[in-house]
Amino acid sequence: MNLEEIERIYAEARRQGIVFNYIWGGEPLIRADIDRVMLASKRNGLITLLNTNAYFLPEWLSELADTMDILVVSIDYPSDYHDELRKCKGLYKRALEGIERTKSKYPKTKVIINTIMARYNYDKIEEVVVLARDLGASIFLSPMETNGRHSSPELLSKAILTDEEVSQACVKLVELKMRGYPINNSVSYFKTFIDGKTPFSCHYPQVVLTVNADGQVPNCLDMARPLGNLRHTHIKDICNSAFYRKNYLPHIRNCCRCNNSDVVDTSFLWELRPRILWEAIRLGLR
Repeated sequence: MNLEEIERIYAEARRQGIVFNYIWGGEPLIRADIDRVMLASKRNGLITLLNTNAYFLPEWLSELADTMDILVVSIDYPSDYHDELRKCKGLYKRALEGIERTKSKYPKTKVIINTIMARYNYDKIEEVVVLARDLGASIFLSPMETNGRHSSPELLSKAILTDEEVSQACVKLVELKMRGYPINNSVSYFKTFIDGKTPFSCHYPQVVLTVNADGQVPNCLDMARPLGNLRHTHIKDICNSAFYRKNYLPHIRNCCRCNNSDVVDTSFLWELRPRILWEAIRLGLR
């Protein structure tokens, strides 16, 4: 989408009562106008989060700092081996540089590390958590998605953890969280994966509207049939449509394929679970 289309969508988001804008990717910092995109978000009163691999963050930081409430940096491995995993030489060093510069120059900006747990970093999970603490950041960790919608079968076969390995990792992460490490996932989230994944009721689409780079609002039950395209229609028209209300939302509640903490903990939050509410408050105060 071009800048004008994005500005229109953000203005409508404000009118519809949307509070957060999570700018993800791909890699958002390859957009030449990312500063104007984020400015449009802030001008519409949206709490603005940027998720980046941070390669270009040192160059962009001074221009984005005033419009970035929360910085999320993807780090998969606590050493230069991260570069090999991401096929980008120097990425790990530049990510650390971007985080450290953000913490020192813009201390009001929250910094979060996002880590996907897989076979290549299974034995380094605790070290990634320690890295986040030492950088003055908090961290989200999630098992790699297994539904095949975002990863090729070849990648999944090489990288996916067994249920037992995920369980062991989550037991360790609960222990670290109880010891005071800055882990943002709820204990309930980790317990979902201990001794095999426990089904949950998905409420994520009732809280979050996902918009792809081309304006499409994906239908995660049927990726070939998007819910609409915000280039041609409006947020309220999608969310008020008969298909969305009568076919999509009722069926999505029976889905528990996703592993991502965003989906699982948001679903728990929708159910007003007291412990999850407390975790959300802590995250806001951290």
